[in-house]
Amino acid sequence: MHSVGETATTWTATGSEAASLRSEFERAIADAPDAVRRRELSDALALGMARVRAEQDGKRLSEDLAARHVVAEQMVFAPWRRSQGLGDAATLVLTGAPIDDELATFLSAVGLPVTSDA
Repeated sequence: MHSVGETATTWTATGSEAASLRSEFERAIADAPDAVRRRELSDALALGMARVRAEQDGKRLSEDLAARHVVAEQMVFAPWRRSQGLGDAATLVLTGAPIDDELATFLSAVGLPVTSDA
């Protein structure tokens, strides 16, 4: 993976690199230091997935869920993206073969909306 441009808000990756990001997040959950942190990571991911699915369905999140998502972004997703070397990445441009919808949904859920170079 590498950044495009000066601000590093767009990153490019292959499908296998994108899949490894999902594996790394799953590993972060499994390797969390305690049950509380595992629950925080799992809940944040569930919330992110709910946000993406709502957007895909053309729906808005409730104010409560939207507020909880802001917290999840600040406390879970942004720090995790930084730990993966993605800095302030806002978009992931996929090169090569397309990825499945489930992986694209996961990436969007953790704050990496996907576009394709095709």
